[in-house]
Amino acid sequence: MNLAYRDIRHNTGRFVLTCVGLGMLLGVVLAMIGIYRGLVADALTLVCAPSADLWIVEADRRGPFAESSRIPGDTREAIERIHGVVVAGSVNYQSVDVPKAGGRLRFQVIGYEPGRPGGPETLVSGRPLAKNHYEIVADRSTGLAPGDTLMLGRNRFTVSGLTAGQVTSAGDPVAYVSLLDSQKLQFDLAPPAARIEIARGVSGAGKDTVNAVVARLNNNVRAEDIAQTVRRWKHLTALTQDEQVTILTGSVVQRAR
Repeated sequence: MNLAYRDIRHNTGRFVLTCVGLGMLLGVVLAMIGIYRGLVADALTLVCAPSADLWIVEADRRGPFAESSRIPGDTREAIERIHGVVVAGSVNYQSVDVPKAGGRLRFQVIGYEPGRPGGPETLVSGRPLAKNHYEIVADRSTGLAPGDTLMLGRNRFTVSGLTAGQVTSAGDPVAYVSLLDSQKLQFDLAPPAARIEIARGVSGAGKDTVNAVVARLNNNVRAEDIAQTVRRWKHLTALTQDEQVTILTGSVVQRAR
């Protein structure tokens, strides 16, 4: 210890610079770890929010977060008939960009069936959706408050409640609306485009569509067994919660890492 103390006194400047360099190195390493863990936490927020055991999406797709998926709206009823499924819910996902107070607000809209999996688990203020139309529950990072209104598509929505910490893998805040409103927002065309579709004779086709169905299972059944049953239908793909998490951490977050 005496030799070390004398060495420090003899080379005080070098000792201080060494301490500063090591401190900066450790700070950078800790920052990198923290940023990556934050990316993973944000990426898994949406997949963990429904507390689902099984995700049912379009055939040969990897889920609604990795790539697009569209399945018939009545898929949820078929999934609920499978032995071992407790409850299921249809969900839609869509990014929107709307004007707000002299600027623009970008967030992701999640459409779900109230009373079924897919909606917000807890609220920090306000109340859940009470109507099937024109109400929205937003994350508080949007800057909105209960009672505020905003235009989505051609309709004005009223904020009924607020969540906290609900963001996408890109950090955009999340808002929840009813499944019916999300389908209208996602598939309704602007009036000029709608007139063209009417002239072509295809108006109203394909609107009863959802991006995924989430299901909760009995504790005494294996998610993989139910997934294998769904995959036999050929037009659907079933992913367990663990598979969905692996896709997000191994694919969606890979480039950021």
